[in-house]
Amino acid sequence: MASSSKSQLEVKAKAGALKAKGNEKYKALKYDEAIRLYKAAAALQPTEPVYLSNLSAAQLEAGQYAAAFDSCNQGLSLISTTDPGGTALRAKLIVRRAKLGRFLHAVDPTYFDRAVAACDELENGEFQRAALHRARIAQGTEELANFRIASLPRYRQPRKPVLEHYGVGHDEANSIFRVQNDDDEKPADGDSHPNEKRFHMCIPRDGKPFDFSAMFVGIGDARHLLVSLADIGVDLKNLGNKDPAQLVKVHFCLIDVHPTALARDLIVHMALDELSKIPSSVRADDPRAKDLFLMLHYVYWGTTMPPAANAILEEQLSGLYSSVKQAAKKGEALERDWLYVDHKTAESVVPKLKFWIKKGKTATTFRDILPSKIESDPGPLPGHRPPTGDSTYIADARAKKRQDDLDGIANARKHMLEDPVKRATYTKQAQERGLSLEDYIDRLTQITPEELARMENAPNSFMEREAFDILKVMVPPAHAKEPKALEKVFKVIRAGRSIPRKEMLEAAHRAISERWIPNYTLLDELWMNMCHVENCHCPFEGVKSMLPDYLGYKCPAEVQDCIYRFSAVFFGLVADGMERLRARKSGGLKIEVMRADGYAAMDGIRMRTLSRDETFPVLFDRIHASNVPDYIGGYLANFTSAIPLLKPHPAAYFTSCSLLNSNVWEGKLMAEFSKSLDSALWTYAAVTLAETPAAYGAQICCVPSYAGCYHTFCRLETPPSRLSRPHLLTFLYTVFIRMVLPVRYKSYNDALSIREVQNAQAFFRVLETVKRLGYQTHLLAEVVESILENRVTNGFAPHDAVPIPLETRHNSPCVVCTTPFLAEFEVAAAMWEPRLFPICSTALPALDSIVRYAVKMDLGMEHMNYTMPPTHFVMALGFALPKDLDGGILDPRKRLVGTRNCGTSLQIVSTFDFDPDKGVVTFLLARSRAENFIKLGYELTMINMVFWRVHGWKVKCSEMEVVGDVDRWDKDVALRQPKHRELSAKEESEFLDDMMRSDVSRSKGRPDWADS
Repeated sequence: MASSSKSQLEVKAKAGALKAKGNEKYKALKYDEAIRLYKAAAALQPTEPVYLSNLSAAQLEAGQYAAAFDSCNQGLSLISTTDPGGTALRAKLIVRRAKLGRFLHAVDPTYFDRAVAACDELENGEFQRAALHRARIAQGTEELANFRIASLPRYRQPRKPVLEHYGVGHDEANSIFRVQNDDDEKPADGDSHPNEKRFHMCIPRDGKPFDFSAMFVGIGDARHLLVSLADIGVDLKNLGNKDPAQLVKVHFCLIDVHPTALARDLIVHMALDELSKIPSSVRADDPRAKDLFLMLHYVYWGTTMPPAANAILEEQLSGLYSSVKQAAKKGEALERDWLYVDHKTAESVVPKLKFWIKKGKTATTFRDILPSKIESDPGPLPGHRPPTGDSTYIADARAKKRQDDLDGIANARKHMLEDPVKRATYTKQAQERGLSLEDYIDRLTQITPEELARMENAPNSFMEREAFDILKVMVPPAHAKEPKALEKVFKVIRAGRSIPRKEMLEAAHRAISERWIPNYTLLDELWMNMCHVENCHCPFEGVKSMLPDYLGYKCPAEVQDCIYRFSAVFFGLVADGMERLRARKSGGLKIEVMRADGYAAMDGIRMRTLSRDETFPVLFDRIHASNVPDYIGGYLANFTSAIPLLKPHPAAYFTSCSLLNSNVWEGKLMAEFSKSLDSALWTYAAVTLAETPAAYGAQICCVPSYAGCYHTFCRLETPPSRLSRPHLLTFLYTVFIRMVLPVRYKSYNDALSIREVQNAQAFFRVLETVKRLGYQTHLLAEVVESILENRVTNGFAPHDAVPIPLETRHNSPCVVCTTPFLAEFEVAAAMWEPRLFPICSTALPALDSIVRYAVKMDLGMEHMNYTMPPTHFVMALGFALPKDLDGGILDPRKRLVGTRNCGTSLQIVSTFDFDPDKGVVTFLLARSRAENFIKLGYELTMINMVFWRVHGWKVKCSEMEVVGDVDRWDKDVALRQPKHRELSAKEESEFLDDMMRSDVSRSKGRPDWADS
């Protein structure tokens, strides 16, 4: 008997020791090891529920929800309801099982009954009601949640939203099928071009047909698309009728927020479609092809156009307007075998086309809008600029330019041989090819006289460029049928031998200005506060960039100095690409055109809330966004909206650049590109480059370079490593603080260079991203619950500098008061919950308690509004709101950091709609909170994010009108008129001075925008 008791004690002691070791591993966050130890302890003591309790806790933290649910059930079965000693353990297991039931039901509807049963046993009344509500979510709710989320504004609202429109792009065109290699990553083949083609139709991926999809965000003038079409046309020509060529299928999705840009692109593509139906062998002599080439040349490149080009443009406009208007009237998409324009986009394009048709009929001549000078691109160096008409000097200049080219080649050769790094690189490449170093460099630098002549006659248009400074127009081809006097001048320039005398050019310019028509497709009726002509850059370098050598075109060795020739070659290659794609048995080509905010559209594609053809792709091989992210949230927007739409293979990537703010980041130019990129990532996305794969599932696939250059990222389905639990929590709280409380800028230049325009909804997109990467949902839910319940202890202090210094990454976590943001956050959490994960908190409102409110506001201070640079606003609600929120309530050292209670009634709301014409603000609030605001006499006002000061008159919350619920908007509800008087001139002046003084006090000097 004694032996048996001793044995039992030994087993119990051994189990206790295993449990103790398991506890150590649990505290060290080594959950897999803790699970192994707890299981061993439970096997030794199968009738003791405490081991199963510990096991379920470790399984929960490890994300093994089903196993943890079973462990809870086993543990509860061992606890007697009459045993007082097991009461606390039983309560703990019941709560844990209920939580697990909700998480399991969220991913597996078959757990519905078990989740409800688990929640029914909860003893805490409030917690039980919340849990039951979550457990009884219907299966279709996620789809409904997607539409709710899609209806929420993404950005903080501007005071006067204006769609800037610039008709011509400025970045160098490149095929979407290619990626620029870094110098250190050039292909092994010495003859290969640095623009590597990642996809090639000869090699179908995964043994499947070549099915390629690409998205252009901010399509602008579609230069990248046009080069891509020309590029694929060259490939298809090389493939001929081989089987792989018949299985090629390409889908391009063109997105732009500006309907004017899309309307212009449609004109160009409709003309290209017609041109593609004319055999390439007869285009040079076909009258219709000549007309189309002429129109395309001047509409795409020109500031002005001859009457012959305008006649074709008017014809194209009329046909397109008729088709688009008919589709919009029927509420249908505009469809061709190669084109799809959804009906909303068609509706937005109609007024633009109508405006241009009216302009075409009433267009003034070039003279009436000609500025004093149209600047051309740099052109030839000053030493090469010949006097007009001096043929001897022209010959000498060309000879000097040729010698300069040869000297440049000799210097390059010398650098290859003498620079140690370059010499080692080329020596290795030469050995791989079985060549000596000298022979290999000879191959790389050898230029034949014919090739040099081609280089000299590349689309530089030597004569035409010189004449452009006086004529201000591109020289037309002979079939433009200009008057004899003008044609005589044009013919001399086209010959490429000399430039007409200055007197002749000036006379020709006067005749042109009386006859030629401005390119009105560059104009937008809502964006007319810029010179009509100065908006267009000089065309010569643009045409040159559109004919990269990988398209297979070589400039003729003989002189051809009319840029129209090169333009016609380019558009002919694009038309060939369209024709060859359409001829595929697979259907070949589809161009989808969408007027939308690019990142809202990407979210809509991912959530299936857009009206798109079901056969259209939802994942893409390429996404190109130019510098669009500069304006809508930088890398954070890229990682949460663009990266998830990439196909999960290493050759799919997202591309963007930072032209707007390329000079503001930390790091020395040309020496610390990695630090510069880290600075941008840390400011926008709260990570460094090394942390990006674990935090966002995005991997850079290029060498970090100047911020204005393109950087490419690919999607990682499974990150190579994960953020530790403390790191993950700190990362999420950091993103939260940055979304709800953006930086207080010290000057307007700071506000204009780094634009943090995303509202609080961006935080939930980050949660969605980390959930997709496989982080435990219970941990993510705990983050949301801690914010809702104001118990954040490892947060990040609000920042007060831009860019946010990289050194702040090492700041210790701190307590952050979340009270001022809960009115907005609780609504967002309730709307996102069905798409993300169950959230169990009594602070979370039910969806049916969320109400849509509207109030009419008079912002006043019109002079102030129009003298301020573009900025964004948030709403503030509170009792007796002070004028200046920056130095008091929002001071991080006094109120938000280091305390659980800010001691303020303030509520900041960044998610709302604002109609500047009607002055109506619309937003969502939980009904109980709104009623409390009204009861306590709260006020509501708009806050300028630069000043963090009240901007406009305050409105009593009692003036808010209910205009709908979370799913419905009653537009016909009448709103009360504002009860405010207008500002007197003196009051407005005093307010403006007060605002300026606030800005000066922060920048310690005169505001840098005061002179504007």
